[in-house]
Amino acid sequence: MKKRKAITITALVSMGLVLALAVSALALDQVNGTGVTHNGGSLGFNAKADLTGNLDYHSPDGAIATDGTTPVDIDVHCNDYFLYREKLTGTPDPIYPYVRVRSKTCIDKVSGAAVVVQGEFVDRGEPGTNDTARLLFCWTGPCKTSTAFYIDGGKIQKGNVQIHTDPTAPETQLVVDTPTA
Repeated sequence: MKKRKAITITALVSMGLVLALAVSALALDQVNGTGVTHNGGSLGFNAKADLTGNLDYHSPDGAIATDGTTPVDIDVHCNDYFLYREKLTGTPDPIYPYVRVRSKTCIDKVSGAAVVVQGEFVDRGEPGTNDTARLLFCWTGPCKTSTAFYIDGGKIQKGNVQIHTDPTAPETQLVVDTPTA
């Protein structure tokens, strides 16, 4: 009887440790950064695989909409995400971590309107001089290149994108996709 009880306790403790390690590995999967974007906008953000985080973006002076003529002045704040996808990108040598996020709740503080933001980030190492950020701004979702009213994308001018993953977890090789309604 003692042996059976010890095996049961050991199994429960082992299951608890596996669950704790899985949760801690998920907590490591996040992207964050600050700086000046390709177009000259100011950006600060963090996003986690559990779909929490925030994003702040202010367009640069003289920004023009995707229609090529309309001036854009946006100051967007987002809370939380519908989507967090993580994968590796690039040619076989080198390969870089890539994360795509889609916002849950964003407000343009200039107009007061709701905005959908999709961000794509690539971390090309330290100190961040070759990192990229691509931001699509849409009035409604799904947000994609063809529906965006403004796009700011390319190599960042200043700052750093940092993607944190657990290199021992198999999830770093897979897409993590947790959309909600």
